[in-house]
Amino acid sequence: MFFVSAVVTGFLLGLSCFVLWVHYPGYLLISSADFPAYEAKHTRATAAITLPSMLLEMGLAIWAFFSMPLNLPYQLLAFLPLIGVWYTTFGLAIPCHKRLLKHGKQEAVIRKLIGVHAWRTAFWALRLAALAGLWVYQLAPA
Repeated sequence: MFFVSAVVTGFLLGLSCFVLWVHYPGYLLISSADFPAYEAKHTRATAAITLPSMLLEMGLAIWAFFSMPLNLPYQLLAFLPLIGVWYTTFGLAIPCHKRLLKHGKQEAVIRKLIGVHAWRTAFWALRLAALAGLWVYQLAPA
């Protein structure tokens, strides 16, 4: 189970790194005239990829947390970063995207989005590390 969770989290971490280091900084290079159409396409396409993956990740995390009697500190370390991911996604990043959709290209909002996304990426990295720790703990002889 931890392997499947780690694969999903690893996918989301890889996607998040790409978005953080390549995609969002590229927003600054898009012309103001082209930005609204690009942002609209980005939000639709990204949601189609990330939302199902995030829901799967959360479902696996909830299932693992409540059904597997392992080590509570590691389980919390694996679960709590998801709260950070979901908060930065729905509480911070999506409002930035809505503002960009409504008002067009705004450099300050784009830079805020990059900063928010750095935290989101860090939460996924922490989760992946905790999942690796749980996997090692699970494989260790009793």
